[in-house]
Amino acid sequence: MSVKSCFAKLAFLCVLISNQSAAMTIETYKKEKVSNRGLVDVYITGVGEGYSWLNTYLSTERGQPVYCPPRDLTLNTDNYISILDSYIEIRNLGSDVPVEVALLYGLRHTFACD
Repeated sequence: MSVKSCFAKLAFLCVLISNQSAAMTIETYKKEKVSNRGLVDVYITGVGEGYSWLNTYLSTERGQPVYCPPRDLTLNTDNYISILDSYIEIRNLGSDVPVEVALLYGLRHTFACD
């Protein structure tokens, strides 16, 4: 299975998830970031770490990662939140877009593979 195929399946999965109540929209993210910052941090970090594991798998098993962070950088909560916030602003994303999708594309934008 190619990386493009894996990524397409992942994107499709994110779209499916976006139709479920478990997905967090940008609107909810912005509200909860103010009132429940700790829970938002845990959630976004969990999503980011999941993408990190996926990226490691794709790098080792398929030879092509989804995004390419510097080898000496360990992403943390502040990184994920910053990447997400920047991508939301850069792309002027709508309030109904799932943050899970926005973070994935933010990681790809921030750490594009050459």
